[in-house]
Amino acid sequence: MTTKYTIELTEKQLAIVQNALEEWFRLRMRQDMDFCDDLARMNTDLSMDNPNHERIFDNYISRREHMRVVMKAFFCIAFEPNGHLIEKTEEMLVAETIWDAIRCARGQSRWGQPLVLGGEPCPKIEKQEKVCMFCGEVDYSTAYTSDPPQYKCEKYGCLVRMTDKCKEKG
Repeated sequence: MTTKYTIELTEKQLAIVQNALEEWFRLRMRQDMDFCDDLARMNTDLSMDNPNHERIFDNYISRREHMRVVMKAFFCIAFEPNGHLIEKTEEMLVAETIWDAIRCARGQSRWGQPLVLGGEPCPKIEKQEKVCMFCGEVDYSTAYTSDPPQYKCEKYGCLVRMTDKCKEKG
């Protein structure tokens, strides 16, 4: 029997997991452009209304290109025994499958269904929005200790048990 896990994430946390998976498998495939670009842009105001835009933009491009030179040297050392062509490992394929499943769940995929690339099944990812059957609103930040947990309904101030008295928002 396969052990399975359930993880609850906010939208922001799910986006971070998606980005981490993408960076992880792309770096192993020697695809460093987005990684270097993200690092070079970090804490940089590239807006056109910035009075120093041209100087800041030139510095950003310079930093990005210097990082790419360093990454190229890194890849030469790291992947020298295999040469230029990198075959995707099972772990890379599984990471890409999870990443694509997250993209599909967040409505970012053109295909609608995730690609299953590794030997693992596609993860089940569902958006969980439980709402009060009576008013349609629940404040998840106000949880009260009980089993099952109770939540304060924002609209009426009543306590709502998250059981069969609530329905999934459709």
